[in-house]
Amino acid sequence: MDLNSGVLEFLAPLTLIIRLVQ
Repeated sequence: MDLNSGVLEFLAPLTLIIRLVQ
């Protein structure tokens, strides 16, 4: 199970959205 890779795939776009909202 490559959990770290999955987490990065999920967080990458999430951080972009957070930057746009702030």
